[in-house]
Amino acid sequence: MLRSKALTRASPVRLAMMTGKPAAVQKTRLLVFTRCPLPGRTKTRLIPYLGEQGAALLQTRMMRHTLAVASIWRQTRPVAIEVWFAGGDAELMRQALGDSFVYSPQQGADLGSRLRSAFHHAFSSGAQRVLCIGSDCPELTPELLAEATDGLESHDVVLGPAVDGGYYLIGMRRPQPSLFEQIDWGTDRVLQQTVDRVRSRSLSLMRLPALTDVDTWRTLPAWHRRCQVESSGCRYSVIVPTLNEEASIRQLLESIGSSRDTEIVVADGGSEDATREIASQAGALVVPTPRGRGLQMNCGAAMATGDVLLFLHGDTRLPSSWRSDLDRWNESDSQAGAFLLRFDDPAAALRWIARAANWRSRRLQLPYGDQCLFVRREAFGLLNGFRHLPIMEDVDFVRRWRRHGRWTILPSHVITSARKYRRHGVWRTVARHQWVLLRHWKQIGSIGEPHAEDEAECHSGQ
Repeated sequence: MLRSKALTRASPVRLAMMTGKPAAVQKTRLLVFTRCPLPGRTKTRLIPYLGEQGAALLQTRMMRHTLAVASIWRQTRPVAIEVWFAGGDAELMRQALGDSFVYSPQQGADLGSRLRSAFHHAFSSGAQRVLCIGSDCPELTPELLAEATDGLESHDVVLGPAVDGGYYLIGMRRPQPSLFEQIDWGTDRVLQQTVDRVRSRSLSLMRLPALTDVDTWRTLPAWHRRCQVESSGCRYSVIVPTLNEEASIRQLLESIGSSRDTEIVVADGGSEDATREIASQAGALVVPTPRGRGLQMNCGAAMATGDVLLFLHGDTRLPSSWRSDLDRWNESDSQAGAFLLRFDDPAAALRWIARAANWRSRRLQLPYGDQCLFVRREAFGLLNGFRHLPIMEDVDFVRRWRRHGRWTILPSHVITSARKYRRHGVWRTVARHQWVLLRHWKQIGSIGEPHAEDEAECHSGQ
C-alpha cells in the first residue's frame, strides 16, 4: 500500500483537533478498541522479537496511526471517535495519544462482553450507526471507514475480515448484543461464527476487503505497507543486525554520525559481549531479537520510523558522503539501491574480489548485503521484508526486488571487514560462497515463502 502525500504531511494530533460536533450530538460513532501500551502487557506475541519496550512502542505507534486514519475520515462527515482501552488508565492513554479523544476503560470479563458493553453505551447515548475497530490493522484506510459507514445505510451489519480468521471492523445500525455471545475469541473461528450468527438472525451483511492484523513476527510487513499518515521527521533509518560486534560497532556508529533526520536501530541477536551497551550509549535504539540476520533486520525495520531503510552489516562502515549521496538519490524515482564495495584490507586478491562485486552489482543488478542495501519503506513492505532463510537472505531480497524495479548503485564505497577472508583464506572463502550460491540459486528469490521456518524455530534461533 503506497504512501499518499496528503496523508504523509498530516500528524495525528493536528488532525485529531479538527473535530466536528461534541460526541453526544454525532449520529455516527467510532469505537477504537485497544490496549494501554504497558511494557510486558501488550503485543505479547511480539515481545520475543522486539523486547517488552519495543512491543509497547510499536503498540503506541499503531494506535497513533489508527487514530490519524480515523481523524482524516472524520474530516468528511460528522463522527465521534472514542478510545476504549484495556489495562492502564485514562491518564496513561492521554500521555500516549494526547488530549483530543475521549478515553473509556473497557468493561467486561472477556472481549465479547466488553464489545457488547461499548456498543450498548454508544447506542444508548444517541448513536444511530456504530463502528468498532482495533488498533493493530495498519492497512485500514479512511476510504474503508467511509465505505463501512455508507454500507450501514442498507445493511444491518458490516464486517471487515482479518486474514487470521477474526475481524478488524464490525459495524451495526442498531444493537445486536447476540453477535458477541458464544464466540471463541482469540481463535481463527471468530469471523465465521459471527457470520453464522448474523445469518441465523436474518440480518443483512456487508463484507469489506480482508486485511492483516499485526500480532506476530510474520505479520510485521503489514506495518511497512501502511499509509504514512504521520511524518516522524526522520528521513533515514540505519538498521544494523549484530551478534558480538564489540570490536567493530564503534567505528560503524561513528561512520553513521549524528543528524536529526537519521536514526540508528541495532537489532541484536543475543550478543554476549558489550555490543548492546556500546550501541545504547551512542544513542542507538537497541532491539533484542532472535538470532538470524533476515529476522533481525525485519524486527529492526519494525521499530524504524524513517522513510528510507538502510541495512548495514555489523562489520561495515558507511562512506563519509553517504548522507549527501542518499539525499541526491532520494530526489529520484528509484526505490532501492546499494553502495560500491571496498575491503579494509589492501591485499591484491581482495581488491579483485571487490572489483568483481562492483561489476556484478552494476551490470547484473546483484548487489549483496555487505554493500548496505537501502530501500524506501513502501518497497520493503511490497516484498514483505527479508525472508527468514538460513543463508543468502540478502541475495533473495535483491532478486525478488528485480521483478519490480532496478537497483541504483551509488558511486561511493562502503568499507567492509575482510575478517572472514583472513580467517578461512581468500580463495577458499570465495569458492565456498560460489558453491553455496549455485546450490541454492533456484530456491533463492522464488515467489512465496517455501523456506520460511515456523515461529517456534525462529524463536529458538535456528
